[in-house]
Amino acid sequence: MEAIRTVQVRHLALAREWLAGGALAGVIVLSYALASGMASSATFFVTWSQRPGFGFPSWLAGPLKGTGIQLTIPRFMFITIALYALYVAVVWLAPSVRLIWAVSAIAILHLVWLLAPPMWLTDVFNYLGYVRLGARHGLNPYAHFLQAVPHDPSFRWVTWPKFHSPYGPLFLAGSWPVAWASVPAGLWIFKVTTALASLGCIALVAKLAQQMRRPVVPAILFVGLNPLWLVYGVGGAHNDMFMLLFVLGGLLLALRGREGLGAGSIMLGAGIKATGGILLPFLFVGAKHRKQVAIGAAAAGAFIIAIVLVFFGDHPFSALLSFVSQGDNISFKSFPGQVGQQLLGLDDVNYTLQKAANALLAIVVVGLLYRAWKGRADWLESAAWATLAALHESGVQLALDDFGAGMSSFAYLKHLPVDFLKIDGGFVKNMADDPIDRAMVEAINSVGHITGKQTIAEFVDSDRVIALLREIGVDFAQGYGVAKPKPFGPRLQVAAATG
Repeated sequence: MEAIRTVQVRHLALAREWLAGGALAGVIVLSYALASGMASSATFFVTWSQRPGFGFPSWLAGPLKGTGIQLTIPRFMFITIALYALYVAVVWLAPSVRLIWAVSAIAILHLVWLLAPPMWLTDVFNYLGYVRLGARHGLNPYAHFLQAVPHDPSFRWVTWPKFHSPYGPLFLAGSWPVAWASVPAGLWIFKVTTALASLGCIALVAKLAQQMRRPVVPAILFVGLNPLWLVYGVGGAHNDMFMLLFVLGGLLLALRGREGLGAGSIMLGAGIKATGGILLPFLFVGAKHRKQVAIGAAAAGAFIIAIVLVFFGDHPFSALLSFVSQGDNISFKSFPGQVGQQLLGLDDVNYTLQKAANALLAIVVVGLLYRAWKGRADWLESAAWATLAALHESGVQLALDDFGAGMSSFAYLKHLPVDFLKIDGGFVKNMADDPIDRAMVEAINSVGHITGKQTIAEFVDSDRVIALLREIGVDFAQGYGVAKPKPFGPRLQVAAATG
C-alpha cells in the first residue's frame, strides 16, 4: 500500500512539473506573439506608429517587424489576459519548476522584450531629449524645457516639451555619452542597457532569496516573469531598472553585514530615482552599526553632489530636488484625489488636500520608523509597509486576488493595506446551488466590509448569481454574466494614440 502511495506522489509531482513547464512555454509563446504583433503593425499600442508624419520606421519597430500577427484590440486583450493567467499559474507551480527552466525562460523573455518596440511608454525618448539638451546644447535640463531646442532630432519624439527633467542627476550624468548617438541608436542603447540591468536585478533577487533562506526559483519567477516588469520595464527601457539594481545590491550588502557599503549603494540608487531612497532610513534604524550606515550614505551623497556640481552646477538645487515637481501631478485615483472627489465633491486636487495627504504619509513613515527603532517590527518589513503607503498616496490601489483559495487567510485582512477583496470564483460560480459556497461568499464579504474593504466577486456568469450577490451586499462583480470583454472605446483609443 505504501509503495502505491509513493508512486502516486511521484506521478503527481511529475505532473505538476510538466504542467509548470507548459505554463512557462506558454508565457514565452504569448510574449513573442504580443511583442512581434506590436512590431508588425502600426497600432496605438506603439505611441508614434499611427501619428501623422511619423510612420513606423524599422528602427522603432525593431527586428521582430513582419514576424507577427496583426495585433487587433480583441487579440491584444486575449493575449494579455492569457499572459497574466499563465504568469499566475507559473508562480503557483513555482516549487515544481526546475532552476534551469526558470533561468532559460527569463533569459528568452528578456531577449523577446529587448527586441520589441516600446509599448505606450515614451520615457526613453524623453531620456534622450534631456541628455541631448544638456550635453549637445549646453542647457541645464533641470532649468530649461525641451522645447528650447525644437530643431534637435529628438524633439519630435519627446512627450514632455514643457517639463524640466524629473530624472535623478546620476541617471542623466551616466547617460551623457548617449547624447552623441543618433536617436535610433540612442533608443537601442537604452534598450540593451535596461535589459542587462533587469537581468542584474533578477540575479540579485536570487542572491537575496538565498541570504534570507527562501526558495530561489519562486523568487526569480515572481519578478522575472511579471508581465509588467517585462513589457514596461524591459520593453519600455524604463530607468527604474537602474535604480533597483543599486537598491537591491545595497540591500544584499546590508544583509551580509556590510551596512556602510549597502547604505552607499542605496543612496546612489536614490540619485538615479528618488523613490529608491525610501529604504535608507529603515536600514539606519535597523542596522547593527548605524555609524557605518551614516558614513556610507554620506560618502555616496557627497559623490552625488560632486556629479551635480560638475554637470549641472548652474542650478544645483534644481538637480538635487528634481523629484519635487512631480508632486504637483496628482491622479484622482490617488488617496488625496479620492478624498477630494468622493467626500468633498472637488473637481481638482487642491493644494491644501495634497499637502495634508503628504503630511499623513510622513506620519505613517515616521510611525513605522519608530516601531523599527524600538525593535517592535523588522526594519525590512517596515520599509515594505512604507512603500505600500507611498503607493497608496500616489494613486496605486491594491486588491487581494482569489481570496479564499490556496494560501489566502482571513489573517491577511487585518494586516494588508489593500483596497479591494476579490472573492475567489471557485466559491462564486456555484453559490446559487451550493449552500457551503454561498456561506463562504457571505463570510468573506462580511469580514471584508468590517475591515473597510470593498468586495469583488469573480466568475459571475448568471443572473441568479448576480441576484444573490446583490442580496448579500457584495460591492462589485466581474464575469461573463456582467459583460464579456470588449474592445476599448474610441475615446480611449484616441487618448492612447495621442499619449
